[in-house]
Amino acid sequence: MNFHNNNSGNTNYFLNGSDEISKTLREIDWSQHVLGIPESWSISLRNAVAMVQSSKFPMILWWGSELIQFHNDASVPLLSGIGKMQAVGKPADDNWSGTWHLTGPVIQKVMQSVEAVNFQDQPVSFTEAENEKEAQQFFCFSYSPLFGDTGEVAGVLGICADISAAKQSEQQIRSLVASAPFPIGVYQGREMHIAMANQAIIDVWGKGNDIVGKTYFDVLPELENQDIYPKLLEVYSEGRPFSARNQRVDLLVQGNLQPFYFNYSFTPLFNQEGQVYGVLNTAADVTDLNLAKVKVEQTRQEFKNLILQAPVCMCLLLGPSHTVEVANECMINLWGKEERDVMNMPIFEALPDAKEQGLEALLDHVYKTGETFTANEMPVHLIRFGNPDIVYQNFIYEPYRDASGEILGVIAISNDVTKQVLAMRRIEEIVQQRTQQLESANESLSRSNSQLAEFAYIASHDLQEPLRKISIFSQMLESKVGGSLDAKSQGQLQKIKESSERMQALVKDVLAYSQLNNTGGEIVSADLNQIVEGILSDMELLIEQKDAVIAVGRLPTVPGQPLQLTQLLSNLIGNSLKFHRPGSVPQISVEAFEVPDQEKTALSLEAAVDFVKIVVSDKGIGFKEEQADKIFELFQRLHSKTEFEGTGIGLSICMKIVENHHGLISARGSSENGARFNIYLPLKRPQ
Repeated sequence: MNFHNNNSGNTNYFLNGSDEISKTLREIDWSQHVLGIPESWSISLRNAVAMVQSSKFPMILWWGSELIQFHNDASVPLLSGIGKMQAVGKPADDNWSGTWHLTGPVIQKVMQSVEAVNFQDQPVSFTEAENEKEAQQFFCFSYSPLFGDTGEVAGVLGICADISAAKQSEQQIRSLVASAPFPIGVYQGREMHIAMANQAIIDVWGKGNDIVGKTYFDVLPELENQDIYPKLLEVYSEGRPFSARNQRVDLLVQGNLQPFYFNYSFTPLFNQEGQVYGVLNTAADVTDLNLAKVKVEQTRQEFKNLILQAPVCMCLLLGPSHTVEVANECMINLWGKEERDVMNMPIFEALPDAKEQGLEALLDHVYKTGETFTANEMPVHLIRFGNPDIVYQNFIYEPYRDASGEILGVIAISNDVTKQVLAMRRIEEIVQQRTQQLESANESLSRSNSQLAEFAYIASHDLQEPLRKISIFSQMLESKVGGSLDAKSQGQLQKIKESSERMQALVKDVLAYSQLNNTGGEIVSADLNQIVEGILSDMELLIEQKDAVIAVGRLPTVPGQPLQLTQLLSNLIGNSLKFHRPGSVPQISVEAFEVPDQEKTALSLEAAVDFVKIVVSDKGIGFKEEQADKIFELFQRLHSKTEFEGTGIGLSICMKIVENHHGLISARGSSENGARFNIYLPLKRPQ
């Protein structure tokens, strides 16, 4: 049956409300319900339902073994959002079939343990009625046992508190704290438990990321004797904020106590009752700024000390009036003044005698434009120690700037070169005299060199002619009477021939060596591949006779005189063919290599020039290592004339040719491994 208001008694007072849930309860046919008609309900149930219906907080009541559900209008938005609006008067397991496996055990536990259960900050997902969008709110839930008329646990009362707004506000605060670019921390209670700490403050402290929940004192024990703890506790106790600027704070970082500088504040946090429940700590790390200020001051002082200790005359002039900020003893002595007469004064007031010599305009230009000015041997007229004087100076004016680049003044660096200038003028006079004498001597030397070259040519030709005749007459004599001569006479005739031939070769080499002094031949790009190819063609018959093996690598093109380079390589290849081991096949190689910087340094070759190393090596008889330098001397022979023919000039010619080409030649050898000649030639024509 439907329940209607009954004004005859007060039994059903809990159903007389005008709220929607009361209306729903009155429409239920309780005669068919497990609880029976309301008149038969226990007083405890009626009071519980009345309390739920009259409350402005969301409340849900589960009663009896079937856990029949009652709730009030305040809980309608929550129940509607989770699809449980029709749950009133119905058993819980019917209404909450989808989620009862989560809620049911909690209700059963409360009824069995007779102890209340609380849940804080619980997220609840629901569908908003106005737009059917999924949303989430946060609640605090409390489940308490309700007792029947006889004292037994008869039901459970669930009270909900919507804390979504507070949670959202808290989340906004946490987001603000977390995203702040400067250090922020929130500490709660007198123990200063760290409730919030953003990454900036975590990084500054250097204590790791797991500091939330710990106390400020435990995380930062090194602050105990730094007057920070008392300030923090004073803010908490008295509720007055505190701030400090450029405060030094020593923090323990990786086991070492390191100084930092902060602008920081402690701000009290009040609850709704006006009581302090925590402290907000904000800070700005100004360590770099303070250290920079200290560094600037140190740098400024160091710069002043540098000026005072400089081995040259030096001063600093500040501002547009060029006031003397600092000047060392050398500069003050150069000015010819006492220190007290120039310090902290505009320079042209301290040195009025230096005016109108162009120095004012120079200093003004450097100060205004920042362009450095340099002068050498500039005369400056000064009154030095009471006497007029001319001082010749090499000086530099350059701008003095602060860290931002702004020009603050001018640095003047000067060197008194008066003695040098006067000495140089005297030297120039002497040099002029000596130059005239030298020109005369050079003309005489040039004539002597010309005459010497002419003499060498004539002498060589005059020697060659008689030697040629001796050779011809020896051959004629041998052809006419050679067969009738006895053995001794034939031997003597042969010695005449050999001596004349050696003498001809010697004269030829001497003439060639003397002509090498003339380095005025045309310098062209000489292809060493073509030069070696021509040499091997000229020596083809000799190579075949000796059955020689010659290996030639890829050779470069170098700047040089082809005839001299041909003579150089021809001499070296010819020597390798000549000085081979008896009974063995001559093995000769000609190769080219790049010259690394390290090797150029070791050989004192010009570092900025690229060189190539030409190596001519053989497996011949070689020579002793200690003879490596002697073999390039004129007429130096390592073997007797009977063993190997030669004049002893060939390698001297090689060295002269290499020197003419701005190169270097060296030799290495041993009786086991033969000889090796290293020729270093520049790849570009020297300037």
